[in-house]
Amino acid sequence: MNRLFTVLGLTFIGLIAANCSKDDGNNGPTVVNLRDRKEVREENAKQIEDFIDNNYLIIDGDNVSFDSLTSPKNKDNSKLPLRKDPRIKIEYEDITSDNYEYEAYRLSNGNTSLKFTKPKDTLSYKVAYFIVPDANNNKQLGEGDLISTIDSVFVKTKMTSLKNEVATDNGIIGSYYSFPITLKEFGYLSQGGGSGLIPEQLRTGERQILTKLRTATDIKVGANGIPTYKPGSAGRIIAIIPSGLGMFNAGYGSKVKAYHPHIMDMTLISKRERDHDGDGILSKYEAEKVMKKSAELNRALTDQELLDLKLTIHDYFAFDTDGDGVPNFLDDDDDGDGVLTKTELQHKDEGATKYITLPYYDARLKTCSDIFRYLEKSCFPDQKDGEIIWPQKKK
Repeated sequence: MNRLFTVLGLTFIGLIAANCSKDDGNNGPTVVNLRDRKEVREENAKQIEDFIDNNYLIIDGDNVSFDSLTSPKNKDNSKLPLRKDPRIKIEYEDITSDNYEYEAYRLSNGNTSLKFTKPKDTLSYKVAYFIVPDANNNKQLGEGDLISTIDSVFVKTKMTSLKNEVATDNGIIGSYYSFPITLKEFGYLSQGGGSGLIPEQLRTGERQILTKLRTATDIKVGANGIPTYKPGSAGRIIAIIPSGLGMFNAGYGSKVKAYHPHIMDMTLISKRERDHDGDGILSKYEAEKVMKKSAELNRALTDQELLDLKLTIHDYFAFDTDGDGVPNFLDDDDDGDGVLTKTELQHKDEGATKYITLPYYDARLKTCSDIFRYLEKSCFPDQKDGEIIWPQKKK
């Protein structure tokens, strides 16, 4: 393995045991010394429940905010706490971190790949959230497509503190977010490419809770890359993220302190399905549960079927056929036989003049055994007169 260089993820930066407490205003993280994660988790859980019981919701058109029940604006005590507000339903989701750190290295075939390591934090955190109602008190779940945990998304976001102070707000336009980055995007990064070529990253709790929504409809992407959509068709969620799934000891400027939860208001506009390794198989299908189910059905799974499998990012990182430490959705040679997966998907019927790319679930890819050839290292082709010759399954 020829290691090229290491790129540290946002989580690792947040875990640096810095001997300082630097306040840089609203423009970035403020790093302080490490504390015990279990202790912080329990502390955050109480802070979140206190916020839900002692703050009320303000909806003014598309603008959503919170205020304390003890605010002068509530002198008549007419406001209801979030937990009792009939317009919303506070729900909870148990989430573990999916912040995988990565490094680049050279494959035996000369290509570059990314190797990821598991999150150091294995604790489960409880995220409180609610779907934002529209003017008619209907939940804005979204009218478009479901998303997977590894789709890239275009999202409008607003981050506030539990003191109801706005830390960041891109709600006018929105931003493009992706995790993990693709090899192509990594190439831009390693070459010092402009930030416009490299998507931003949502934090682990934000990214995972976003799968509760659907995208908007009637989406059209302008020349500037910004999508427009049917008004009112996008899903919108507000989640209170524990620091263990957010910035932990990094905080964010002067508004969100280290070890404190933050509130994230997210509107899901569009998604972009990725083929992270460029092997011809969409990344959302490169999980073991998906492959097995698709083989049974002899077709690709629908987005609803993918959602029903309750996949997490861990399912994608755990599927590593050749055991080289690079998950299949990031590995352009899934079985490690030296033949690229995109080549193993190629097929030409007898008498045909051109090769076609078969879908990943096609039974014709089971040429050597009942295992798809791109997942079977011992299934290796020969070549004769420029033609690829695959061994035939023994009957």
